[in-house]
Amino acid sequence: MVGMRLLAGRSRRKGPALSESALAAACERMSETGGDDDSLAQAVASAARLVGAEAAGLYLTEGEGILFICAATWTSRDSVAFPRLVTMGQGLIGHAVELGQEIRASRNGEDPGALIELDSRTQAVVVLPLSTAHHPAGGTQRVNRVVGALVLSHFSDVKALAGAGLEPARAAASVLAMAIGYRMLEQFQQETLVQAMQAVSHHLEEKDPYVAGHSHRAGALALLIGRRLQLDRTSLDHLRLGMALHDIGKVAVSDEILHKTTKLTDEEFRQIARHTEVGFEICRPLRLPPEVLSIIRSHHERLDGSGYPDGLRADEMPLILRIAGVSIAYDAMKSKRPWRPALTAAETLTELAKVAGRHVDPTVVQALQSVVTEGDYFDIYPEDRPERLGAA
Repeated sequence: MVGMRLLAGRSRRKGPALSESALAAACERMSETGGDDDSLAQAVASAARLVGAEAAGLYLTEGEGILFICAATWTSRDSVAFPRLVTMGQGLIGHAVELGQEIRASRNGEDPGALIELDSRTQAVVVLPLSTAHHPAGGTQRVNRVVGALVLSHFSDVKALAGAGLEPARAAASVLAMAIGYRMLEQFQQETLVQAMQAVSHHLEEKDPYVAGHSHRAGALALLIGRRLQLDRTSLDHLRLGMALHDIGKVAVSDEILHKTTKLTDEEFRQIARHTEVGFEICRPLRLPPEVLSIIRSHHERLDGSGYPDGLRADEMPLILRIAGVSIAYDAMKSKRPWRPALTAAETLTELAKVAGRHVDPTVVQALQSVVTEGDYFDIYPEDRPERLGAA
């Protein structure tokens, strides 16, 4: 029976010079971009070609570092299968990641199960863990953390992918590790800033009893509508974040205007209307997805072009923005204001139906009409539960 042999450790012999233009270009691009998806894929392909590998896969940590997900692949063949998920300590890849050591395996009659997770044509494979140093809890001690793994495969030679010939790939793995570590830090910083923005938005609402909880309720309602309209997971995530941040620009509006209980003057309305543009400018440096930024800037636009700040028309408004507009309008009408009582669900739907096709999307309004009878809706607006309405 054909088997395999595991060789841990790495050669210290000096390999070929790393002046090859493809790898150099890939490494330079990674340093410039912080390791975006395209530059990672380019580096994987370049490293594989340099060492004569016939396939390569890049794995990155997911969650707490227990799970590794295949983020980029390259092959000189029509189709090569890499396992999509790898768990720390399981299989050849997971074992190399757990040890933090380079491991090579080949079919030579010793261990028939070592390559079971890889393509059945594989004759030789090497796993290069990607590790980066960090300082836990802000201390001075440097600790190496494995953030991924580069897997290189060969299909015709059991002696391939060994020794000094792997030095270009090892160099690429070092650059990949630095780029990925930088990207992980950048993502953490971005998530922290977004959470801070959400906290500010929540604080703004809580200061005014008439709008307290608006973003949460409107956001939850938008997700119900989005699911009814079969938005994909990514679009729902964009919708969730955009709704949480859509009023962040009101931080630049004075409390006197925000909490005014009488009719606004034209100038006061212009100041409040600017919150869409201010929010956009606040959030733009966070490099949020365009769909999220569009909700922050354009949630007061209307299909007929009469909205603000840009006077967008129907064909310029994506579906998630139309959903946001309907959800925000619904919750605003359902909420009590100093100059009027809260409308009932039926009254609010009637008002939206009057402007459907002119201000708001009729398809979204129709989806809203169908979700207001569901249990999840009553979790958002418990006052609309049939038993409470009956008691009233």
